[in-house]
Amino acid sequence: MSLLLVVLAVATAANPVRIAVAAGGDRRAPLLAACVLAPTTIVVAWLSGPINNLIGVSTSSAVIAAGISVVVIGVRDALVSPPRLEPSSTSVPTALFPLFFPTMFTPAVALMALATGAERGVVPAAAAMFVGLAASVGTAIGLPHGFTMHRPTLTRLVAGVFGVGGVIIGSLVATHGVMSI
Repeated sequence: MSLLLVVLAVATAANPVRIAVAAGGDRRAPLLAACVLAPTTIVVAWLSGPINNLIGVSTSSAVIAAGISVVVIGVRDALVSPPRLEPSSTSVPTALFPLFFPTMFTPAVALMALATGAERGVVPAAAAMFVGLAASVGTAIGLPHGFTMHRPTLTRLVAGVFGVGGVIIGSLVATHGVMSI
């Protein structure tokens, strides 16, 4: 699997519009969540061999599962509006967990780390995951202030475009997994 494909899959699975909506205009929260997410993905990539051996999954099967999960996340992003955090959880410490886990560290990102670590090794996997997450978080932070709050239709459209991209990229990842069997 090419590392460019991994970067694109991670960037679409960690949809920047979903991150921006969940952050509620706070530009520090996505950075803090990314600082927690980067070592997490490195650990998952590092443990990919033992995890795959433990559950009896081949590298090709892990790549197929990662591709399918990116497709599912893409379909969700294309069809469902990004969720907003409750107003009481918009401070950085309380918003860090909902921003980190269900928003940025989606099952698709975890499975991409697992599959890429198993197929390419820890260093290429970590580099590709870092670039994909940096692109996604950078885009989320770079969106104009108030974009997600004052333009719900446009926000929905842009999130849908990332979702469709995720469906396409996820399909390519899954196809690569099938072709490598």
